[in-house]
Amino acid sequence: MVRHHCRPIRQCSDFKELYEKGVVEFVSTMASRNGFTCVDNSAKGAHLQKSVQGHVYLTKTDLDTEGIYRCEASAESPTFQTVEAEKPLKVFVIPQEDPEIEGSQSRYEVGDYVNVTCKSGPSKPAAVLKWYINGKEAEPGQEISYPTVNHTNGLQTSLLGLRFMVKPKDLFRGEAITLKCTATVSQTYSTSSEELIVGEKFVGTAPIMNTLTVITKDGPLITGGESQYRVGEILNFNCSSAKSRPAPTLDWYLNEELVEDESLIHYPPLLHQDGEETSVLGLRLRVQPKHLDANEEVRLKCTATLSRVINVRSDERTVGGNHRNSGLQVAENYGKVSERNRSSSSLNARFVLEVTLLFTIIFFL
Repeated sequence: MVRHHCRPIRQCSDFKELYEKGVVEFVSTMASRNGFTCVDNSAKGAHLQKSVQGHVYLTKTDLDTEGIYRCEASAESPTFQTVEAEKPLKVFVIPQEDPEIEGSQSRYEVGDYVNVTCKSGPSKPAAVLKWYINGKEAEPGQEISYPTVNHTNGLQTSLLGLRFMVKPKDLFRGEAITLKCTATVSQTYSTSSEELIVGEKFVGTAPIMNTLTVITKDGPLITGGESQYRVGEILNFNCSSAKSRPAPTLDWYLNEELVEDESLIHYPPLLHQDGEETSVLGLRLRVQPKHLDANEEVRLKCTATLSRVINVRSDERTVGGNHRNSGLQVAENYGKVSERNRSSSSLNARFVLEVTLLFTIIFFL
């Protein structure tokens, strides 16, 4: 059961509270001098159990329940004043099975290639996979990313490959390799953002860009940059999160598209004396005409996301290994065998000489 709470800014007569998922009204309460009356306008997928002033109850939740829920409080005639607030509701489904390692062999030798894939159980959101070789994190160049599999029921399966050539150091005590894959599902419990709107103004033939900052309370802060920009000039901003523990994850968006290229500048977290941390993520971008949207504006947004791990599962495989003797080892062994042969030959020669001398002495006697 999910309980939603909406508190109007002021309590007065003829006040209405409206609960919406998206744009569909599913319950409203009408306030009057005689009390509150609940009007059931339940939308598809939103099952209303009961509602009292400022509260909404859902008896059943599924993946369709997820979305942004908005509470709107509006006055009737004559003012028709309206205020609203909204928050996202997320539905999490943890995997019911461990991740599976596919493609492993029973034995590897030095020089062989390990080529395996880790497959997570269905979940929402998709699990984050990570490979370990003999207890150590695999190097980025050894992991192979694959697209997430989207199932018809709304759940997702993650895939992550691992490919590397076996070296002597990879064989644990010269005999085996341990491969481990972990699948982690994290819950996002706080997201905040700051948006920077860069609008285009023409001065002569050169377009000038003025910046306007919209700040969200307790959200990240965008700093740096100039008051005006021309097309072709470089935007250079930093996004800093509020202090928290652990430090949040920062993301830049350009016109609502996630920035994932070389425009990002990653900085180490700032550690404060109280143990809390501040995340910092830079953005360095050359302004181009293609960056302007339909309103001839560039919208830059930085989001700070706090999350916590709610489920971790793993699969581990230990496979045998075998050293191939190198030429040096063979040469060393061959030398030892030759020395033993030479020693045996000398011993035999002495034995033959001693026998010959003995027979010679007997003959002359």
